[in-house]
Amino acid sequence: MITRDEEFTSLIEEIAESLTTARDLVSENNILDFQKNARTLKESLQVIKEENRAIRIGIVGEVKAGKSSFLNALIFNGDSILPKAPTPMTAALTKITYGKEFEGCIVFYTQKDWQLIERNMQDADQFMKNLYEEHIKKCGTLRIPMSRDQFYKRNENKIPQELKSCKELVEMAERNKINIYEYLGETIKIRGKDQDDFIRELNEYVGSGGHYTPIVKHTEIQLNNELLKNAEIIDTPGLNDPIISRGRTTMDFLVKCDIVFFLSYTGQFLTKEDLDFLSNILPGESVNRAVLIGSKFDSGILDYKEQSVPLKKALKASQYNFNKQADNIFGEALKDPNCAQIIHNIGENLPPKYVSAIMYTIATKIEKQQMLSEEEEHLVKTFERRFQGFSRNPELLKDLSNIEGIQKEELERILAQKDEIIVEKVKNTIRDKQIYFLKELETINIQARTNRQDLQTYDLGELQNKIDSISKTLNKIRYNIQEIFTSGSVRAQKTLETIKVEVEREIDNFVGVSVTPNSESHNGTHRTGFLGLFKEHYTQTVVTNTASVQEAISGIRQYVIRSKELINTEFDKLFDLKSMKKQITNEVTRAFDVVDEEYNEQEILLPLNSALCQITIPKIKLEATKYDQKLTDEFTSSIVKNEDISRLMLTQDRIMAEINKDIVTILDLKAKEIDGLLMKQANTFVDNIEYQLRDNVQKVQALLKDKENSLQKYNDFIEQIVQYKNQIVQYS
Repeated sequence: MITRDEEFTSLIEEIAESLTTARDLVSENNILDFQKNARTLKESLQVIKEENRAIRIGIVGEVKAGKSSFLNALIFNGDSILPKAPTPMTAALTKITYGKEFEGCIVFYTQKDWQLIERNMQDADQFMKNLYEEHIKKCGTLRIPMSRDQFYKRNENKIPQELKSCKELVEMAERNKINIYEYLGETIKIRGKDQDDFIRELNEYVGSGGHYTPIVKHTEIQLNNELLKNAEIIDTPGLNDPIISRGRTTMDFLVKCDIVFFLSYTGQFLTKEDLDFLSNILPGESVNRAVLIGSKFDSGILDYKEQSVPLKKALKASQYNFNKQADNIFGEALKDPNCAQIIHNIGENLPPKYVSAIMYTIATKIEKQQMLSEEEEHLVKTFERRFQGFSRNPELLKDLSNIEGIQKEELERILAQKDEIIVEKVKNTIRDKQIYFLKELETINIQARTNRQDLQTYDLGELQNKIDSISKTLNKIRYNIQEIFTSGSVRAQKTLETIKVEVEREIDNFVGVSVTPNSESHNGTHRTGFLGLFKEHYTQTVVTNTASVQEAISGIRQYVIRSKELINTEFDKLFDLKSMKKQITNEVTRAFDVVDEEYNEQEILLPLNSALCQITIPKIKLEATKYDQKLTDEFTSSIVKNEDISRLMLTQDRIMAEINKDIVTILDLKAKEIDGLLMKQANTFVDNIEYQLRDNVQKVQALLKDKENSLQKYNDFIEQIVQYKNQIVQYS
């Protein structure tokens, strides 16, 4: 029996095939796009409906959200099966499936990928060179400048992350003495006799000390783990991957997922990048189910400002604050009538689930009587010092981690609902594609009707005049279009300068720490009088002031979070993209109205809208963790006393100023990037429209040789398009 989705697929394939015969009637680009998506529809549905398959779970989130640690705790009982990557760039995508034997498929970067990485490395070097030249100019003759090496060491954190990461990749490959061209574009297989043996070999390709780690693009591994018989795992690298092809590979894997665990680092919970990913990327890949996870919850608890309080109090207050934040963020998002379905789904299933993978790992190590790592030992000691009622009891640690809660409440439920989830995914895929195919058919329909009218109205000479008129008309508005883009660039630069001022002002809201005085009384005696013959009792009160290093770290984190929030909010207003597009549309359509009042506006709008879709605004990324490290490097204890409090405040103030300086540098780079983007559009925008318009008119010219037959072709084609749209609508 043919299922409804198979009927829909057959219909789309039939439409795609029929469009081949219309390449002489309308733009070939729209037809090719339709046909490409028709092919991927069938492939996607086949993958989703594969018989007796495991449910596919994607693990997604920003870099350093703790995805691998979460998976090690959730699936592998705290064992380090998936190693942490040494840099964000080496966080390769990993597909994990069941296999009786331990096997792995290692896919290396292509030569084209590596060329992009090397180009970004060169940009990083140029960035530092420019900074150093500025430093020399500022020194002038008044003071001796730092050496190049010393300056680079102090300022390397100012390099934009996407450039710095690529530089680290190349340097790592050189340090490991890899003959990269022997491996680029290749795929190799690895095997192990048992899990430990296999993981040791796998670490050579994805581990922090792995020889080949810097050149691995993604991996597919099979493990003899009972849970993987029912669940296939996709562990993705961080969002916003600077390597385009690797980012595309991530999307190709995600489209096959039935559900995702979306991890957001609790210390910087639910950033704008997180929400954009949920709203814009996942639904486009037909993923409409997600479990929202607040990762590294231990860090979130440590942000609680009070000292020496019961653990339950800190835990409850932290959860309350993060729940409230999630409610506010999703509440605001749900006000948008066009809000993605996945946002509705998550909004209905709040609050998020909070986990601490490291606490679970510590618990399992204590149970196995294994030694804790330096990081784990430091965390346990900090909790012991900060919170009453905390202990090294494995049961307490597991409760705090909430990993077993996720296993029982989420993972087991997902496995039980596999069939229901797969059916839902098929429906979502058809719905998403249905909207796309209807939109594409309407674009083709408009163009066909416009061309038919031209064929009825003009002869060969008049069509040639039309081509000449298009060039002449567009030539008249070139200067005006340039001015629109130039003005947009000027406004953007002014907005960026305003952002710099606002971000600097925000420092005052987050700098400083609370000082707590602690009084201690000491009783004693001392001798008085002639020859000290008399005893006198006294009481001495000693006041010790204390302050929390964690509070200073929290202030730094909150300043970074607020700065990102402020910057990205203002970036949406950087230049009024909607207004700019309206200005350009009005300018173009008005120019053609002056030439010919009966000129078909849709004929202009189709290529115009296509060109306008190319204009996008780049976003800012800012990491807080590197600034945390600067403070913890100087203060080994979580509590400072007396004169060290001033040093703590000065250090925090210095780091805040450094963050602000880094933000200014990043904004200056973005200013150049935005200016380049708009200037490119200013100088090519009209050319792109002219090419598309001329090409379409030339199609009509060719059809004039057999006008009557061509008109009938258009009539038949337009009627067929209407029928196809009606048939597609029936699958709503």
